[in-house]
Amino acid sequence: MKINPILKKELTIGSRSIKMPVAIFFYDALLALCSFVILLIVRAQAFDGGNLNLKSLAYVFPILMCTQAVILYIMIPIITASSVSGERERQTLDIMLTTPVKPVQIITGKLATAIIQVFLFVFSSLPMISLAFLFGGINWVNIIYMLGIFLVISIFAGSIGIYCSSVFKKTLPAIIVSMVIELFFVFGTLIAYGVSAGFYEYYVYQNNIEDQTTSLVLPWLMVANPAALVADYLYRVFNSEGIFHSTASLLFAYSSHNLSGMEKTLINGLNYWMIPNILVLLGVSMIFIKMAANRINPLRRKGKKRG
Repeated sequence: MKINPILKKELTIGSRSIKMPVAIFFYDALLALCSFVILLIVRAQAFDGGNLNLKSLAYVFPILMCTQAVILYIMIPIITASSVSGERERQTLDIMLTTPVKPVQIITGKLATAIIQVFLFVFSSLPMISLAFLFGGINWVNIIYMLGIFLVISIFAGSIGIYCSSVFKKTLPAIIVSMVIELFFVFGTLIAYGVSAGFYEYYVYQNNIEDQTTSLVLPWLMVANPAALVADYLYRVFNSEGIFHSTASLLFAYSSHNLSGMEKTLINGLNYWMIPNILVLLGVSMIFIKMAANRINPLRRKGKKRG
C-alpha cells in the first residue's frame, strides 16, 4: 500500500518533536481535572443527601466527550491553518509543487497528518472515559461511535483550516478566519434555527394554526452543525431516540389531530438524523478540500495569468 508522501514526511518530522508529548500531557491533565470535579460533585451530593448515587458518575462520558469535541474543534484548525501558509512562510511550497506530488495529495496529506495527531490525544483519554464503564450505561459500542463522530468533526474542522491556509499567505489570518467559519457553522445555524422557530411560533399564535408540520422542517436548518451531531448522539446514549425525534414525537403526542403521511415522514427522518448530518458535514469537507487543492494548483494560477 502506497503511503501519501506528505503524510509520511510530516509524521517523520513530528515524531522527533517534544511538543506532541507535552501537549498530550496537558490535554490529559485537563480531562483528569474535569473527571476529578465530577467526582467531587458526586461526593458532595452524597454528603448532602446521605446516599451515594453511583449512576451520576455515568455523566463522566458525556462531559468528557463534549470537552474533547470542543478542544478538537479548536485545535484542528490551529494545526491545519499553518500547514500550507507555513510552507509559504518557509518558502518551501513552490519546491513542493515542483515534485510529482499532486496538489490534492499535498492537501490530503496535511489533513491526514493533523487528524492522526489529534487522535493521539483522543486515544490517550480513553482510560479516563472508561471510568464510566464501572457504573453502567456505557459500553464499547458507544466508544466506537464516539471515535467515529470525532473523526467526522476532525475532517470537517481540518478541511476548513486547510482551505484558509491555502487562501492566506500568513498563518495568523488563516487561523482567525477558520475560527470564524467554524463558529458560523455552529452558532450561525443555531441562530437561524432559533430565529426561524421564533417567527414560526409567532405566526402560529397570530393565526391560531393547529397544524405544526412546518415546525418539523426547522431542525434541518442545523444539518450542517457539528455540535448538533454531538448533542443528538449523547441524547441517544441516555435515551432511546435522538433529541430532535423525541421533541417532534412529544409535540405530536399532545396534538389534537392525527399524524399525516408527511408528518410521519418528517418524524422518521429525524429519527435517522445522524446519517444526513454526517453526510452533509463530509460533503462540505470535500468541497473545502477541493477548493484548497485548486488554490495551490500552479497550473490554475498560470491559466489566470495568461487570461
